[in-house]
Amino acid sequence: MKIFNFLMAVVFLAFAFTQTGSQYPIPGIIMFGVMAVICILAMFQVYHKWLLILMAIPIFYYAASVHISAREWVHSGGAVYHQEARFFFELVFCILVLVFQGFRSFRKG
Repeated sequence: MKIFNFLMAVVFLAFAFTQTGSQYPIPGIIMFGVMAVICILAMFQVYHKWLLILMAIPIFYYAASVHISAREWVHSGGAVYHQEARFFFELVFCILVLVFQGFRSFRKG
């Protein structure tokens, strides 16, 4: 599980790096940076349930605000590039990792 969490931390750091070219880079960099920290803490089996819940709030907010662009991108067959669509799928990945880490934290007790 340590290798998985390490790889997820690297992926989230790469996501944070790709946010530097976006229109509003600060929220994305912070969210993906905190997700990397969550994965690094999980490597050492340190789970903060409050941090998982706290991170879910802005992730759901931003996912809800850009889901229209993702839907347009899917319906166009990927013909047009939407940076917001990429951001939406990165946020969905964050949600999946938060759910996974949440299950592990509640199972650990």
